Amino acid sequence: MTSVVDCADPLLPQAGSATRTSHRGRSRTLADAQSHRHRSFTLLRPWSTFGTLEVSAQFQLDPREFSVVTEEDCEILKIPAKNYAKIKLEKTKFENKQIVKLIRKCPYYEEWPTLSIHELVLLIRWRKFPPGHVIVESGNIISFVAFINSGYCNIYKPIVGLVKLQSKKVKKIRKLVYMGKVKEMESFGEISVLLRVPFTCTVVTGNEVEMAVIEDKDLFVKGLSLKVLVPIAGTRFSPLRIAAPASCLEAAASLSPEHQEA
Repeated sequence: MTSVVDCADPLLPQAGSATRTSHRGRSRTLADAQSHRHRSFTLLRPWSTFGTLEVSAQFQLDPREFSVVTEEDCEILKIPAKNYAKIKLEKTKFENKQIVKLIRKCPYYEEWPTLSIHELVLLIRWRKFPPGHVIVESGNIISFVAFINSGYCNIYKPIVGLVKLQSKKVKKIRKLVYMGKVKEMESFGEISVLLRVPFTCTVVTGNEVEMAVIEDKDLFVKGLSLKVLVPIAGTRFSPLRIAAPASCLEAAASLSPEHQEA
């Protein structure tokens, strides 16, 4: 016997649930739910999905009447929206805990108040970069604060050298000298974003890198830049002089221009 499921969109059945067809059976969506006339339809095959777990405001303003009709015996997995919302909430909580753990392990953040870290968590976005990607070039202001979750970035210092040509003339060339790396559980970009200070090094990914980033526009729009990032500034440089590093590699690891003379 053929069964019918009324719905409000060909891929959005009853608001509040989502459905997936299994490896057995097939069904199709039909326009005109009340008459079930086969004027137009979309065939749903095994592993197809239909339904919605979140009803948008746009969908509520423009609902459309459709049905899902099974043409043979179908095994269908149904996920209620309430269960999905619970799973989504648990997933968000788990991800937030991972972000807090990442930030806590970064230098300068170990002693941070939990409330301040949670303010940062709300602004975090995950980004991945392929090997050899230039994150920021020397002389530019970076557009985000980064916390490296996996992978590493190489740090290069641009220098100008002289090369003697066969014509006995001297030519200036620009080279990038390797200075070190910034790796997992380290951050960079805070001072460049906060004070709009250009980087003095070029940062290039050494392998695939996953970062938790906070865009500068989010910090300034939310009005959190001074309140949240000033504690970092207070520990990393004085108003009159930017602290010099203990070693060249330490400077490279921090990736911030505050390690140069102000």
